[in-house]
Amino acid sequence: MPVVGALARIDREYLSEVKSGLTAHHGVTTFDVGVPEKLGILIESESLDDARALLEKKLPLVDGILSVRPVYANFEDDLEV
Repeated sequence: MPVVGALARIDREYLSEVKSGLTAHHGVTTFDVGVPEKLGILIESESLDDARALLEKKLPLVDGILSVRPVYANFEDDLEV
């Protein structure tokens, strides 16, 4: 199961809407990073393609999100040796 960490730049006026919009997606949780205009995002998905689709197509559409950038990815469990 891939795990992806991302950092979102947000409009702080919409913080509660952003959090609820993000967590409405399966496998997405948010966390505070100590910077008022930024929000941490953790994505646990079934595949790396699913995580990428969330990051590129769905999460940026949440009202109040200005940008989303991945900062960490772990998908070693999905690799066959």
